[in-house]
Amino acid sequence: MTKASNLEQKFRCDDIENIILLCEASGFRFHAHLTQEDIYLDSRAGSRLKIRLIDGRETELIIYARPEVNGPRKSDYFRLPLGGGNKEMIKALTSAIGVIGRVRKERTVYYDGTVRINIDRVRRLGSFVELEAELDRGARKDRALRDLKATRSALGLSGKDALSCSYIDLFGGKKLRSSSSKRLGSPVD
Repeated sequence: MTKASNLEQKFRCDDIENIILLCEASGFRFHAHLTQEDIYLDSRAGSRLKIRLIDGRETELIIYARPEVNGPRKSDYFRLPLGGGNKEMIKALTSAIGVIGRVRKERTVYYDGTVRINIDRVRRLGSFVELEAELDRGARKDRALRDLKATRSALGLSGKDALSCSYIDLFGGKKLRSSSSKRLGSPVD
């Protein structure tokens, strides 16, 4: 299991081909192209809970909490690989907890030093860019914020296009109350 934190910001972006060109022209490092499906479960603890299937191979359970604000926001999360028996685990979790929705997307990932750039084509929603700067491994929040803003500037992303919610919310999924005062750690502290 991985426990980590990052500083992130998401933007609606109608011209992701231009974002890819800017990534390449700026020397950002290509990492991967992935097909993902997120199955959002009905979490009642003020955090999000989802199963992520990647390219039909990898499967993990992700739990995260973050405030729903347009600017850069801290996200605390756990990632738990589900390993063998994925179909049985998915069936057990979705049956026991309930599903509020599914999000399918094509994700292209680049890195700009400490910032991960997720370029998403979300089925039935459109295109988005999500910037994530890791806060674990000694990274300071002020440096992460500076790196995030520099990457945002290099890609020409505008604050007017910033989003404060998860993709599932854009589909009209169950809106959870803000988790800005809650952190993942012990059950709810």
